[in-house]
Amino acid sequence: MSKTLFFWFCLITSWSIIGPVEGQTQSLNYGPYQVGFRTENQYDSTRTYQPGKGIPYRPLSVHIWYPARKASTDNLMRYRTYIQLETQREVFAITDSNQVAAYCTNMVGGYRQYALTFMKNLTVSVDDILQAPTKAVYKAAPVNRRFPLIVYAPSLSKSANQNHIACEYLASHGYVIISVASAGQQTQTMTRDTAGIMAQVRDLEYITAQAHRLRNVDTSKIGTLGFSWGAMANVIYQMRNPNVKALACWDGSHEYQDYDLIKTVSDFNPAKLTVPYLYLSNQNQDWSTFPFYRSLAITTKHLYRLKKLEHAEFTAYWPFYASINPTTSYQTDSYQALCHYTLAFFDAYLKNSKKAGRVLQNSSEGNGFSSKTIAPLRI
Repeated sequence: MSKTLFFWFCLITSWSIIGPVEGQTQSLNYGPYQVGFRTENQYDSTRTYQPGKGIPYRPLSVHIWYPARKASTDNLMRYRTYIQLETQREVFAITDSNQVAAYCTNMVGGYRQYALTFMKNLTVSVDDILQAPTKAVYKAAPVNRRFPLIVYAPSLSKSANQNHIACEYLASHGYVIISVASAGQQTQTMTRDTAGIMAQVRDLEYITAQAHRLRNVDTSKIGTLGFSWGAMANVIYQMRNPNVKALACWDGSHEYQDYDLIKTVSDFNPAKLTVPYLYLSNQNQDWSTFPFYRSLAITTKHLYRLKKLEHAEFTAYWPFYASINPTTSYQTDSYQALCHYTLAFFDAYLKNSKKAGRVLQNSSEGNGFSSKTIAPLRI
């Protein structure tokens, strides 16, 4: 596929999925911890933003998922909370409830409308989705111990809750996850240039620095996870911060059309990346020869193909919709595989789990998945 075609594909699939495939449905194996969630609204005073509009410094709505003390399932947060927070990415004090409600309806409605084209028997309404419970309890009391930190970087211009299922899942297994929306240098719309990359990189560095003051974070064990453009930003983030010990990428654009772009970033140097690297790729065999992966001299690098996923399916929207009504026909085993292998990767390299290390060496079937769903690539 040409770089031009890929560019337009990415623009389209920010809302769409091409050629979905049905498959088996299985449930995620959540860990022993209740999931807590909270936010912190902060300004990075080292960077100007839009002083002419009354926002002198860069606004950051920081999302944090963490292992929490057990709470009643009656207290599970509704999905609406995640979407409401998107209205506060730039202006924290939005008080117009009608404006917020309209945003929630329009945002979820847009995603649901497209989902109708490929999710058979999708009968859930917009309100069903907004009212559906998540796995998180808002402001739950944290477990009193330290856990490894995972920094999540969303895709181009997208919100921090883009992969809330994965973030909740990792938190249930004993990780603190911190994230902030993908935004350009002086706008909430990301720009496809080095300035845009570095804006997100510096956001990741800022929230990591803030995480150092959290009492439940073990700052000696930091990993990073990103999707698409966010995965590319994570590569530069790790190269600038060697204390980040593991790098996981969900279909990162640096292995596709943005490889030429990432090479223009002054901090880019594959020799700097000496930590374990995980790359989970979409189903399209002609999209990439994985130039960045090939350039890495490390032996602790892992490459898999998700054989039923298009690029936009590396998000939580579709499996979350399907979970609300069990009669919805949509393959969710691929998203389960994404979460399962990502957890194994971080467990292996941040928690030194030999059992998790074996997951990365096993066959797909040995890990409970069909080789038609996920399979290692040998290049």
